[in-house]
Amino acid sequence: MEPSNHLRSEVEQPEAHSRRRASRRGIKRPKLRPATIIILVLLLGLAALGWQYNQTREENKKLSDPQVAVRRDADELKAKVGMLVELPDEQPTIATVSDTSKLQSQQFFAKAQNGDKVLIFTNAKRAVLYRPSTNKVIEYAPVNIGNNTEQTPTPTPIPTPPPTTPTRR
Repeated sequence: MEPSNHLRSEVEQPEAHSRRRASRRGIKRPKLRPATIIILVLLLGLAALGWQYNQTREENKKLSDPQVAVRRDADELKAKVGMLVELPDEQPTIATVSDTSKLQSQQFFAKAQNGDKVLIFTNAKRAVLYRPSTNKVIEYAPVNIGNNTEQTPTPTPIPTPPPTTPTRR
């Protein structure tokens, strides 16, 4: 009597398993030598240094022009404050509060602390007192910036002495 298909597969399974095992033994894995590992680590280190060098070079390029750096900082600050209150659509003048004792007499700076930022929007005639440490707007008020009537200075001529001619002796 012949074994059924079901029994035959069970009988063949150990043979197939032992063949697979033998084929695995026949394939040799490449061994990582210490020199290969050192070379890989050095290549990764060089890649990281190259990336850092490129980042530093780009940052230096941005900072080489101070006006560009100031404008970038102003844009970042305006974006942060703009998330808290609606701001006029113009580039602000920015100042940092460095000595509150000199400003306490002015109502706008009554709650100011050293390190607070003041954003002044000249066209909209608005000022914002912003505290970066707490990410809060402390004061938002209208600003009176000088006279609206501009006076054009008139030039005054300065007399120049007559040219002297050299005399021969």
